[in-house]
Amino acid sequence: MMTHTDSYQTQHGNGFVLGLLAGVAAGGALALLFAPRPGADTRHDLADGMHRAGRRLRDAYDSAATTARKGAERVRHEASRAIDRASDTAHDMASDARDDVKDAARSLHKTIDEAATTATGGSGIGNGPISTSRPPAFR
Repeated sequence: MMTHTDSYQTQHGNGFVLGLLAGVAAGGALALLFAPRPGADTRHDLADGMHRAGRRLRDAYDSAATTARKGAERVRHEASRAIDRASDTAHDMASDARDDVKDAARSLHKTIDEAATTATGGSGIGNGPISTSRPPAFR
């Protein structure tokens, strides 16, 4: 005869076994789903990932190098323009200074000639008229 305890163990014992079997089946399915692939496949995937990372790194380097080259070329171009402008300004200033010195020398020479004429009374007394020819640097 079956007692209450025997009946409970049979009913719940079967549930335990069914639960255990369901857990084993679910675990097996998950293990197959997440199981590592064969070593050759894993190595191949790792090598592909490294190649992709290398290409991305090379592309980033090339992009940075191109940007740096363009920036350096821009700086070189702007520096060349600044040097040209400074050279033109210096040339213009030197030319203006040379003209100013020539004008001052002419003015001084004229003043000296006028003073000499006034001093001699314009009569040619003395050693003759003072030469009005200009030195070669002031012509």
